Amino acid sequence: MTDNTSEILEMKSMLKKLIELNATPKRWLNTNEVAHYLGYSKENIHKMVKNNQFQEGLHYYKKVKRLLFDKNAVDSWVVSSSPANNNTSYDEDEMIDDILSSLAA
Repeated sequence: MTDNTSEILEMKSMLKKLIELNATPKRWLNTNEVAHYLGYSKENIHKMVKNNQFQEGLHYYKKVKRLLFDKNAVDSWVVSSSPANNNTSYDEDEMIDDILSSLAA
């Protein structure tokens, strides 16, 4: 084999490993990942946590000063007809923040 052939085979092997890793769904998301996943800003996710729209022990857990969100619980929250907290009304500033963060994403 030539050097190019062995390099191509090595690259194919690495690509196969990356595809396998990517095919495994990730259950736990950090704040940046859940923000990207939902299309919200990181700041908005923090507001939602502060306003109890996401509940600790259900939607997220605190581990070593980090928030880890359960993707399954977040998915359920998105499709649920009854929000986790009835205090889900947004004021105009929050609505503008949501629109701007979705445009920036």
